[in-house]
Amino acid sequence: MSSALPPPTCKANASSQAVKSAASLTLSYTPALNDGASGTVPLTHRRPVLSLLAADARVVAPAAPNIVSALIASGIRHRGTPCWAQIRCASLYVLVSALEVQVLLSAAVLWLALPGVALLPWLCLETALIWVLARALNREGHTFVHVADTTKGGFMSDQSVHWIVVGGMDVTQHQMRRTTLPRLAQLFGQDMQVFLPSRHGFPLDLVLVFFRRNLHIPTAQSTALAVRILAHNIGALDAAWVMSHLCADLPAGDSLRKLEVCTFGATTAEMTVPLGNHCDVSYPTVTHFAIEEDPFAQIGVFLGVRQRLEGRLAGGLFTIQDSPGAPTSRGILPQSRSYTLDGYLDVLFPDDDPLAGVLGHVCRIDREVSEMRAQSVGSRDRRTRRGSRGKRLSWTALGAVADSLSSGCGDHDEMAGAFSLSEVRRRDKALEGMKGYENNRLAEAVRARHQLRCCVEWDGAAVSHCQYLGC
Repeated sequence: MSSALPPPTCKANASSQAVKSAASLTLSYTPALNDGASGTVPLTHRRPVLSLLAADARVVAPAAPNIVSALIASGIRHRGTPCWAQIRCASLYVLVSALEVQVLLSAAVLWLALPGVALLPWLCLETALIWVLARALNREGHTFVHVADTTKGGFMSDQSVHWIVVGGMDVTQHQMRRTTLPRLAQLFGQDMQVFLPSRHGFPLDLVLVFFRRNLHIPTAQSTALAVRILAHNIGALDAAWVMSHLCADLPAGDSLRKLEVCTFGATTAEMTVPLGNHCDVSYPTVTHFAIEEDPFAQIGVFLGVRQRLEGRLAGGLFTIQDSPGAPTSRGILPQSRSYTLDGYLDVLFPDDDPLAGVLGHVCRIDREVSEMRAQSVGSRDRRTRRGSRGKRLSWTALGAVADSLSSGCGDHDEMAGAFSLSEVRRRDKALEGMKGYENNRLAEAVRARHQLRCCVEWDGAAVSHCQYLGC
């Protein structure tokens, strides 16, 4: 007498806790700007650098305590038991950061009490000590390839697609190397080209982030990126630098269409794409994921979408928030959710399944922000455009020209502002009821691989169940 076959599951026990956590979250979506309106040049080419630095200082400086709190919480609430290498790496980072703070505070006090000649030897000694510790902190390679493990029943996905992971700021990179990268390789079934940032202690890292947000300073990571990019917090600065230079060198077309960028808690408030001068042009696919309480996203992607509208942040934004009735913790450390790349994967793809996480929820379309972005494009950029005879076009003239061009495509870049608001409203209304995994390239890649892996892992007796579930 044969026993009943239990329903097939894929790590059901491991995913139950993650699914329960996802149930307390909500998801909202801010659509991307229309093609004709999203292309522009970076703010660094249109505004003085000093004014950009002064405006950004008022954003980055107040966010520093929240960033410190998030980094500490991420280090405490990591997965598994910390090993000696992880403790050593975190201790070195904390020591370098403490020395830098000590130098800044002591130099300000000693400068008033000691002459410069007496202060210089002490300052050189402290700088040399920090340099030695920073070298020890960065002795591991920052650019390498993580090979997907196919020996445990896994398989490789489409080899024509190349994946790039750009790491972000963290107290230790050991978790990224030991757990996050193997998880990404298993999630997408691909080898991962990895670029991890150099670390110099929190004060200096924050200063570098501040300048790189406004000066587009290239790094070893940004000069080597190409094709498909996953960028975490400050790694989005490298991705934005690549986008601005790549789009300046290449016209919009099939080459740029193959570029896909996904950011997680992006620190950049600006990411540009080519100018929209034609109807049938292809642009890079850019998608941003951000947790509402993530301090890196608050000074980056949220700032670019909601406040700093004179710049351009290409791509759509998925905002992950707590449900209205969900309990929240108050204190020095943020709630148990982690803002590391591994933490984002826990929220988006628990058990490697996009349907089980927050992406399985219905998105609330942020129509107010979407319309506000479209209006800023029309009011600032398009109203200042000049007609063919050098005269500025009024809104009445814009409407007349738009009516004359409505039968064909033509070169209607002048009209993008006049069209954008009504088009945005129609598009946002059509998106109502959309789930997070729909029209989402990253979720599509994970979903297809998750379903196929479930079918491969089940034995022959469970094939009928797989077919019944539509895997």
